[in-house]
Amino acid sequence: MKRITLNLQGNSINSNILSPTLASFFHGVGGMSKGAQRAGFNTVYATDCWDAAENAFKINNCSGYFDNCDFSLNRMNFRRIKKLVDRHFNGALKLEKGMIDCVVSGSPCPGMSGVNPLRSNFDVRNLLMMKQIRLAGMQGLNAKTAWFEQVPGFFDKPMKALRMEVLATLEAQTDYYYDIRVLNALDYGSYQSRNRVTIIMVRKDVGEPSFPETTPVYLSEVSMQAVLPYIIAFKYGVYGTPKAAGRNVINTMTANDEGLMVLDKFGWRKISVQERKILSHLDGYDISNFPEKDQIRLMGNMVQIPFAEAILRHLKDEILQYRSATNITLSDTLKMAA
Repeated sequence: MKRITLNLQGNSINSNILSPTLASFFHGVGGMSKGAQRAGFNTVYATDCWDAAENAFKINNCSGYFDNCDFSLNRMNFRRIKKLVDRHFNGALKLEKGMIDCVVSGSPCPGMSGVNPLRSNFDVRNLLMMKQIRLAGMQGLNAKTAWFEQVPGFFDKPMKALRMEVLATLEAQTDYYYDIRVLNALDYGSYQSRNRVTIIMVRKDVGEPSFPETTPVYLSEVSMQAVLPYIIAFKYGVYGTPKAAGRNVINTMTANDEGLMVLDKFGWRKISVQERKILSHLDGYDISNFPEKDQIRLMGNMVQIPFAEAILRHLKDEILQYRSATNITLSDTLKMAA
């Protein structure tokens, strides 16, 4: 693998001994970047056009700079990202094209989601799927790798026109290889059965795309009752069919509140926000002062953290080959350069 050096405060440091860097688009509550952190990445830049996402980022002291900006605007480009990152790190980290190790991004899904009766190829939000590819790639950061996540409705027959546009955009990134699969977060340690379109893009001088192996699913570890031992059964909606909590996992918890009901010794009730946090691997992450609607939306939109960790650990170890970087933080890196 070709070695790249980072110039930090005038000192050249071999990037193979440092923790790899990450940029996060459509950050939300940060499921992808949290998985990345567990895999050994450091987020240097995150962006979303949402005050709740920015507040969650700052309240929880996340690393890097948060840019609250409309991704669709022309000013969302490499020059903007470089200016903000350079200023945030006071020049200690100077961003150049080709430096970012990985971009993660999950553009808005309502335009293609199968649960949206008004979904359309021509939903303006769908255009963001192409822009994220261009900004991660040759027309923007020229990142070494990128991971784009989307709902499985992307592969539905009615979305063929959009799908062809996205594939054409990927093909236009001639400096990159790419591959696409539908993966289920449950197969990577998540508590939710959540199918997601997974696009991996890798710069040709770095390597080729590949995906992590799945892990065995044990109900004793991931069922509703394994996570919340006092829950006896659950169902979707008042008139839904009950499922035994010890023998089943939940499906995707959505941003619009899918009506998940749980049965405990006191009877049937709506699942609480705190229980949603636990089932989303966010227990201990502070969003408690947010309106309930925002908390549910933040969790419903997020990529499951164990899934993100598996994808990004694979990218780091097998493609980027940062096998010795797991415990080196960006703070450590900057101290080394001081």
